[in-house]
Amino acid sequence: MSRPGRPQGEDRSAQHEGTPVSRRVLTLCADDFGLSAPISRGIAMLARAQRLSAVSCITNAAHWREAARALRGLPLSVTVGLHFNLTEGRPLSRELARVWPELPSLPRLLLLSHLHQLPRCASNGRRSSTPSCRPPAARRRWSTATSTCTTCRCCAR
Repeated sequence: MSRPGRPQGEDRSAQHEGTPVSRRVLTLCADDFGLSAPISRGIAMLARAQRLSAVSCITNAAHWREAARALRGLPLSVTVGLHFNLTEGRPLSRELARVWPELPSLPRLLLLSHLHQLPRCASNGRRSSTPSCRPPAARRRWSTATSTCTTCRCCAR
């Protein structure tokens, strides 16, 4: 199928005669290494066979410590990175674990964020007398001058 403005069968390289053509690089990253034993084994197998460019690791998953050993045997051509994770497993922060022993699902996290009910005191190290650091909306009062919850006084809005 030809594209508008280009004659059918035209070679793209012919448009660049005399000019070096840049090649596109496709990076293939396998996500969720450390989430479970089967996932980690499959990712490690693909990485050792050099079928992957990168691996991202979930370091708060129950299987992570066991799976991490397999990273040592990966080729140097495979980049290993961190999977930024807000919705799977247990929090790594002790402060956040006091509020959420298990991280919320993505729909719940989005809802809490939209309602301004995320536990901010856990992220800035301040403590609150309320377990979630966010009283229910009906009891919450905001100081517009300081953008602070006047109920528990530890959450910046």
